[in-house]
Amino acid sequence: SFVGGVLEVSVDFRELKSENVRFYVFSLADGSKMNSDADVAPDGSAVFALNVKVSLLFDALTKPKNAVAGKTFSASMIAWTDGTDLATSSCRARVGKKTLKAKATSASVTIASPSSSGPIVTAYKSLVLCSVSVPRNVRGKTVSVQLTMTRAGVSLTRSFTVKAR
Repeated sequence: SFVGGVLEVSVDFRELKSENVRFYVFSLADGSKMNSDADVAPDGSAVFALNVKVSLLFDALTKPKNAVAGKTFSASMIAWTDGTDLATSSCRARVGKKTLKAKATSASVTIASPSSSGPIVTAYKSLVLCSVSVPRNVRGKTVSVQLTMTRAGVSLTRSFTVKAR
C-alpha cells in the first residue's frame, strides 16, 4: 500500500521459501525525471536492511529409514526463527491405535559469522528432537510419528511413517 507518502510492503512469513529474504524496490523520487537518484533508503545509504519477524519457518526434517523393534530411534525438525526464545515442542508416536512412548526436547541455536569486530549473529534456528521407544511386538508394523513446535503463537507440524523391522 502507499498512503500518505508511506510505502508498506507486507508478506506473510508462511509464504517465504527461504531464510534468506531479499527484495528490491525501485522508485522515482521525482516522477518527471526518469531514473531520478534523489530517492534513498531510510538511513541515507543505497541499501537498507530490514529485520524480518518470522516465528517459525520450516527448514528440515530428519527421520530414520527404518525403526528397530525393541530399540529407540530419533527424529528431528529444524525451523528458522527470529530470535532465541525457546519453542515448545511435542512428539507423538503410534502403531495403529496404540500410543508409543515418545519424548520431545527443544533447543535454540544462534548462528554467527566471524568478523574483525567479533562474531555477527546472522540467523536463529529452533530444533525439536524426538526419541521414540519401539516395542518388540510391533515388528513388521508401521510407526506413525508427529513432531510439533510452537513459538509466538505459531505452530509447525511435520509427520512421517517408518516401518519397524
